[in-house]
Amino acid sequence: MDKNQISLREIYQNLEQTKNTKLHQAQENLDSKVHSAYGIKNNEESLKFLFELNLEVAKRETKNQSVIAPGIPPFVTNNGQLS
Repeated sequence: MDKNQISLREIYQNLEQTKNTKLHQAQENLDSKVHSAYGIKNNEESLKFLFELNLEVAKRETKNQSVIAPGIPPFVTNNGQLS
């Protein structure tokens, strides 16, 4: 970014103004995958959801409680069970 004299914020401002770019499409795809992975509803704000989830995880870790990461739960031993 120093090489091009542009900040990350300026890149995202451009993204917000120009909706039909490869960067915009990649961001939409990433947002869709994050929503799907975490079960975020369409009307929920991603950052708010993830921030609150992070606070909950930190709280559980502070209390020495277990935390299960997103993805296939540990009790699934055969991925064929998911189909």
